[in-house]
Amino acid sequence: MRLLGTVLLVISALTAWGSSVLAAQNISATNQAHQISVGDSVKAVQKALETDAAPSPTSSSTTRSETALGVPARGVRVFFNESGTAVVIRLDAPFQGSIEGATIGASRDEVRDRLGEPFKTLKLGPFDGFLYKRAGTTLRCDFGRDNMVRTIFVTSGTVNLGESPVTAAVDSKITTMGGQAPTRRTQMTPEEQRAQAHLFGVIFGGVAHQYDLCSAAGFLPIGQQSAEETAKAILAKMANVGDQGKSMPDVQKGWSAARGAVDGNRANQVTDERCAAVGNQWNKWMAMFADPTR
Repeated sequence: MRLLGTVLLVISALTAWGSSVLAAQNISATNQAHQISVGDSVKAVQKALETDAAPSPTSSSTTRSETALGVPARGVRVFFNESGTAVVIRLDAPFQGSIEGATIGASRDEVRDRLGEPFKTLKLGPFDGFLYKRAGTTLRCDFGRDNMVRTIFVTSGTVNLGESPVTAAVDSKITTMGGQAPTRRTQMTPEEQRAQAHLFGVIFGGVAHQYDLCSAAGFLPIGQQSAEETAKAILAKMANVGDQGKSMPDVQKGWSAARGAVDGNRANQVTDERCAAVGNQWNKWMAMFADPTR
């Protein structure tokens, strides 16, 4: 059984069914829209990023008492001054949003078309960046070796996160498989790889968990072993293929996040309609994993 090929098929199956799964797990994009603004408190940023992690000292903290809080799966990192106020928002892949039209992966021409000529062009070592000052927003687009936007720094204004890390990773997976990805995006960064491992854990482990809840409630049949036990066995096999073992911690984190989201709203999650959708998708996935040609 070619596990990696089947894993990709599992993810690609989300193109038709993903919205209903995300709704069933109560982690749809419509429920996850948040904003971060320069000037926000640590608590406000933690709430927007859905994390209880505390900011950590940055490399410059010895002279400026700065700290930073980041979520790689979202491509967002926020820097705070000694008073605990957000002073800079850094955006990297796999961030999917747009800041005044600037996006990660955009070309120089695309940035100019969307934002106009920069207020200033900055020399940043071997690379350069475009500085823009617009009404209420100051941002800098840094370009990489491929002349595409690698990082966006926001020093005033608001960033609309819009999508949850799950949704962002779904979009990333769909574009890299569905023929709609820009030809320049031929390899994923480590951050994107982590985001997609997290996505796989959320979707695959989360659906397995919900299948078991539906079985316990009488909406779905009970098998010889639970769906989560089956999922764990599949992940154990995946961990022994190539370097997939390195991704397992992120897969497990995604699984835990999905389990918590479902358990936190179990009364509304375990319904006849949703369980039918979960059962249908789980059975399709099991058929793919059992197919010896995969």
